Amino acid sequence: MAVYAIAHLFAYMDDFHSAQAASQMQFYKPYKRWFPQNQTRLLLLWDTLGIPHSEDKQVFGPELVVIGFLVDSRRMRVTVPDDARLALVAELCWWTRKSKHGVRRSLHDWQALAGYINWVFNVFPLLKPALCNVYAKMEEKDKPHALIYVNDTGIFLIKSIDYHPDDANLVVYCDTSTHGDGQGGMGFYLPALGLAYQSELPSGMRVGLKIFFYEALCVCAALHHAATMLPRGARLTIYTDSSNTVNIFDSLKALPTYNDVLISSVDVLLSHDIGLRVLHVPGKLNKVADVVSRWKDKFAARLVPGLMILPFTPPQDAPGAAKK
Repeated sequence: MAVYAIAHLFAYMDDFHSAQAASQMQFYKPYKRWFPQNQTRLLLLWDTLGIPHSEDKQVFGPELVVIGFLVDSRRMRVTVPDDARLALVAELCWWTRKSKHGVRRSLHDWQALAGYINWVFNVFPLLKPALCNVYAKMEEKDKPHALIYVNDTGIFLIKSIDYHPDDANLVVYCDTSTHGDGQGGMGFYLPALGLAYQSELPSGMRVGLKIFFYEALCVCAALHHAATMLPRGARLTIYTDSSNTVNIFDSLKALPTYNDVLISSVDVLLSHDIGLRVLHVPGKLNKVADVVSRWKDKFAARLVPGLMILPFTPPQDAPGAAKK
């Protein structure tokens, strides 16, 4: 029995792909062409098994379309080909086209759009918050032809995701207080700079908002502030003792009430080209941000001698749906 030793072979349905150095080539006699060694070995394996294949589908190079995505091995980037981008833009233009009855699309159309955009967002993960209201529109609806009103209203994956939190250019600790001995507020602390910032909870918020909203808003505010201090391409780590906040920044998925916080944060990440990790820290290790959020400045100064505490204003585009 022959052993073909095809390393790093990946398959999705009938689409096979792999990666190999350009110098590792092997001649395939039936097509009278040179292919990467793994590709030639795969063709030989198929010949042995009697699996048919055609020459026009045997492609290789530094840029390839794999399961619909453009993979650029030189820039280590995965994106959407130009023709697919134009097709998506055309689809969205159709969605916004008004009739005399306004803009309405069937539940089936909404589901198709969600699936289409979800596929695109596999390589643009920071844009996921844009789908929040799409799913909210479909919630608890099950009639495929029922009409639903439409409201008027390339990421580098390796660099954006794969870094250790200790390798960040800046580390920030966030906390929020809505009760206790002091006045409620938000605070974040930058240990490397000996700086802390505090703000009152925004006025005009919808009654009954949970502290989770303010915790997420505090992280968003810390991100906005850090972006003014960091160079493009920098890495930022933000710690919070709110597990819910960690979850929404990790998944980039939230209910409509919180989605504007995510969108505001994503706008900063994209415009400043910043890598972000939001991680959980136990409350007992988040003491400085905690006392700053409670306006206990003297206590904070005892914890960190020489600490400078300054005011900050939460980003105005973040509260969104949380306003009255």
